[in-house]
Amino acid sequence: MRKFARSAVVAGVGFALAAVLSPVAHAVSQAPAPKAQGQIWVHAFENAPTYEEATTHSPKVGRGIRKGESAPVICMSTTGWYKIPDASQDPVWAEANHFDSVVHMPKC
Repeated sequence: MRKFARSAVVAGVGFALAAVLSPVAHAVSQAPAPKAQGQIWVHAFENAPTYEEATTHSPKVGRGIRKGESAPVICMSTTGWYKIPDASQDPVWAEANHFDSVVHMPKC
């Protein structure tokens, strides 16, 4: 039985070493991280009212995003507004300057 156990350990070490040194294993481990699907979460550092459209002249919608809350963002307009999904209706808009910066925000 000892001979079998020793052979099993040697074989296990061989398989582990082959997996670490394999080019396929390295290709998988060095693959780029998958893109975030759908939404990016941002954190409000102050209260952020939400609007029907990306302008302060449009009607306010809902209670907005409160200071300290996080919100899922679909994209950012070229004029500095975040498009935020709303469960009860169409997406709403909030000014991006109420939230922490996001480096790679998708554009609307």
